[in-house]
Amino acid sequence: MSIYPKSRYSQGLGGDRRFPGLFIFAIFLIGWQIFSAHILPHWMSSSSDILPSPLAVLAYGWELCLYQGFIFQLLQTLYRVLVGFLLAAVLGIALGILMGVSNSAGLQLKKILKLLSFIPPFAWVPLSLFWFGRGDASIIAAVVIVGISLISIFTVEGIEKTSGIAI
Repeated sequence: MSIYPKSRYSQGLGGDRRFPGLFIFAIFLIGWQIFSAHILPHWMSSSSDILPSPLAVLAYGWELCLYQGFIFQLLQTLYRVLVGFLLAAVLGIALGILMGVSNSAGLQLKKILKLLSFIPPFAWVPLSLFWFGRGDASIIAAVVIVGISLISIFTVEGIEKTSGIAI
């Protein structure tokens, strides 16, 4: 029960809607199907290449999952990201603790890490490919480079805002 009074506009089609986003998504899919199957073919002959119907997209997605190794590639990507993030977390927390406890290390490294945090993550991908070659190592290295600066900066700020007794 909500503490706010119900507006007459909060009641959707069919009374109290529990999933308004689902309703809007269904309307979008129906409109997409009608447009791609009935309206667009009258304007251009190769309309299925430009805007396939949602059923064709679903069928192709199912084919990707079953026959073209999409699930394996997804799991491989998750492995790379998790390993890179865990390495970045371990190194970033250790570096952040060092910077938070030691003022001289903190002053030197904080400037460098703040500068590195402003470089877009996609800019590290070509560099890591050049440094580590193709494969898992380059992607994991790019994730580590991007994550270590942010994690260490947040760790330092957390240490600086915490009293000395708690540390």
